[in-house]
Amino acid sequence: FVLNRQLGERRAQEVRTLVLLQGVGEDQVDIISYGEEKPAMPGTGEASWELNRRVELVF
Repeated sequence: FVLNRQLGERRAQEVRTLVLLQGVGEDQVDIISYGEEKPAMPGTGEASWELNRRVELVF
């Protein structure tokens, strides 16, 4: 559980960096890592895991 949250946090930080490099202000970007708390597709197996390795941007 902790590892998944860390991976999600790292993924979110990388996307945040890319967004900031595009000129978006730091005060306009928040990141939240949900780890296993809010899966796009519940379940086990590669199909579910693949869909859950994601970043969602909300404007």
